Amino acid sequence: MTTVKDHNFNDIEEFIEVLIKNLPAKIKAGNEKETANINELKTIDALNTCKFINFNSKERISFMVFDIDTMENMTAKQYFKDIKGLYTYIMEKIGLAPTYILETNKGFHFAYHLKNHIFTHQQKALNYLTLIKRGITQILNCDERASHRLNGVWRNPLLHPNFYSSYLNYELVDFKKFIAPKIVKVKKTYTNFKFNIKDKDLEKGSRNTTLFNTALKFAFSQEDSSIEDIYTFINNINISRNVGLCDKEISTICWSAYNYRERGDYKDNSSYEDRNINTGIMEFPKMQAKVNASTIHSSHIMELR
Repeated sequence: MTTVKDHNFNDIEEFIEVLIKNLPAKIKAGNEKETANINELKTIDALNTCKFINFNSKERISFMVFDIDTMENMTAKQYFKDIKGLYTYIMEKIGLAPTYILETNKGFHFAYHLKNHIFTHQQKALNYLTLIKRGITQILNCDERASHRLNGVWRNPLLHPNFYSSYLNYELVDFKKFIAPKIVKVKKTYTNFKFNIKDKDLEKGSRNTTLFNTALKFAFSQEDSSIEDIYTFINNINISRNVGLCDKEISTICWSAYNYRERGDYKDNSSYEDRNINTGIMEFPKMQAKVNASTIHSSHIMELR
């Protein structure tokens, strides 16, 4: 088993080499999280000077990065005390040593280096990776919003207190057992919900609208369903039918359906299927031609986040 040890010069050199080889040649970075998506630097310069850097890209994934901020009503740093405490917890829970762990203000970031880049156009592998991240996030009680992300701004491990394990070249199959079951986990009251989606309606050009329609039907027919219930239901369709939408798109669809129901936009008692409403794309009511774009209410914008 890997043990937490003090760095020596060779460890640091190897760690730097791993980062440079697996990050894009240029990355956006900065010394504040809010400014880390503005300036693009050579990766070596960003690693040497910026506390926050972009990991992975929209095209490829090389590291699975996770964030853990809280544990049992206290900060993760208070709970685990130090990197060694978190490392012990991770090994007890999943038995796979992270490539690195770093300290944040409240907790820790940790990551696994992947032997083979996951290219985002490889939808099957990307879906597999997404399920793995969600499974590990749940098991270790990581922050969902940050840990579900596949790319974006994270802290630079070289400019924070860190531990580098030298464990590299993980493959997705190594994490297979942590994937949550693909079946839809819904309450017993949901078992009578019926839907039928044709393959052609899940093709590009119509799949977003089809899944939104289905999410809306589900949300209105199961009035006590949570956003998690809606997401689980729709994402299961996305995965099992190889629809190919990314996590952000699925989240947008589900939040839109959930917000529609919570606002009570439809107050009649007829079934969703029987409603004949004047709707636009994603089932949002069409705006009158005279309405200027600047007058759109902020609630419509919030739905799409």
